[in-house]
This record gives sequence, structure tokens and C-alpha cells, in this order.
Amino acid sequence: MEDSHISWTDHTHNIWIGCEHAPASDDPADRRTSPGCDNCYAEAIDGRFGGGHWGPGTPRRFLSDAYWRKPISWNARARKNGVRERVFCSSLADWAEIRDGEVGAAMDRERARLWKLIPATPWLDWLLLSKRPQNWRDRLLLPWHHDPWPNVWLGVTGENTEQLLRRVSILRRTPAAKRFISAEPLLEHIPAEVWDDALGIGRTFGADYPEINWLIIGDESGPHRRPAQVDWYRTAREAALRHGVALHVKQWNGPTSPGMHGDGATGKGKIHLPILDGKRWDQIPR
Repeated sequence: MEDSHISWTDHTHNIWIGCEHAPASDDPADRRTSPGCDNCYAEAIDGRFGGGHWGPGTPRRFLSDAYWRKPISWNARARKNGVRERVFCSSLADWAEIRDGEVGAAMDRERARLWKLIPATPWLDWLLLSKRPQNWRDRLLLPWHHDPWPNVWLGVTGENTEQLLRRVSILRRTPAAKRFISAEPLLEHIPAEVWDDALGIGRTFGADYPEINWLIIGDESGPHRRPAQVDWYRTAREAALRHGVALHVKQWNGPTSPGMHGDGATGKGKIHLPILDGKRWDQIPR
């Protein structure tokens, strides 16, 4: 909601609450779910307030008209101050999820509401992050299919090599004012050559494919977290530097060390905007 604690956004706005776990591939016969969904923080938050909105066949929680009016006030403030503000949509859902039946129809109505809200708030940059880019063009028919809206930043989650390359291949073919990758939770060491494929111009993407503007990385938190290693961050950082991509190191949950620490932090515990090799990486594209 307003004044988010997520370091790379100013606010969050959910068009609904709830989600099925995202598929790991585009093959309907593949029953795997995306590894990034295994310890979903949003599902845990939903559980604290009664739950029941995650998994196949579950309902969605829809928000009030008062809630939907909030971005209008944020836009007015941003315009008055002359400073753009960022809105992460959706932190407790996937805006590109598609369902059948009455629930799906209700989700489509809320999505249509979002398509009206975004152009009505030109001082807000909408950060649309998804694990389902396969739905964007063929099934959702995005309203900016041909001409990108100037205040839509489109992003995908890339928690491992498989998901990064699969989703980025769609992201780099889709119009957007900015394109970004959220490698959070970072679940494995993604090799340098894979980052080069995802971020740069090379064997996978030629000069005709638009660039990636922003890379966000962070490890998993929570009681069942899968630990990351500092070198995983370093490999991503070096790739971002090679390709001129803004880098935002969001968090670190592992032990502090000379290579990764926070201001005054000792021992273990979540560190927001950690210091990696002597520098805090909190870049955001202009």
C-alpha cells in the first residue's frame, strides 16, 4: 500500500489478493510449479488474515473502491511535487494470472479497471512484475501491444536459469517503457554466460531486441528459506556492469561477512539494501 517498505518501490497496489502457484513451463503436461513459488511470502501473509486465496480453485479477495482511489491521490502528490513515484503491482498476486469461470471473469474486470487507472495516473510509474509472461500477448492482449505506455515498467521473476531465460525471452519481445528482472528469491548460481544472454546483445538476443534496464536481486527469507551465496550476487553484479543495467541489491538473509554486511549489522538476520564488497547497490533507472 502507501509508503511501501520494499526498497525498489514507493507504493504497492494489488488488483486482487491470491494466486495459483505459477507453472514452471509452458507445457500443459508439465505439472511442476515455479520454484520461486515454493515458499511464497504473499501466501504466508494471506494466511495471517484467514487465508484461503492460494492454490488451484481458490477464490480471490477483491479490494474496495476506497483502496482503488489511493493511486489517484499519489498521482496528485507526485504532480504537485514534480517527482515521479513508483507503484509495484501486484505484491500479493500476479496481475497476469488467468482463471476460468466466475472468479476469472471478476479478475478480468479488475484488470480492465487497472488499464483505465494507469493512463489516468501519468505521474506514477507502474511496475508490473509477473511470473506468467506467456499470458501477456496471446491471452491478455495487453493494451500497449503495439505502442508502450510511457509509465509501464514490465518485469519478470528470474529465480534460476530455467525461469530467467524462459521469461526474459518474452519480456524482451514485449513493448514497455522500461524492462526489469527480479531475481528474488535467487535460488541458484546463474552463470555469467546466462546473465549475458538475459541482459545483453549476444547469441540469444540481437540488436533488434530491446534492452533490460534494471536488475533486482535478493535472497529468500522466512523459516524455510533456501540460502544464497555471496558469489551468486557477484556474478549478477558483474553482468549488470558489463551491460549497463541498473542494479538493485534488495536484501540479504545470510551471515554477515566482509563481502556482505549492513550498517552496524552483526550475526544473522535480514539486511535491507546490504553492502556488497564495500558498496550499496540501490540503483533505479531514470
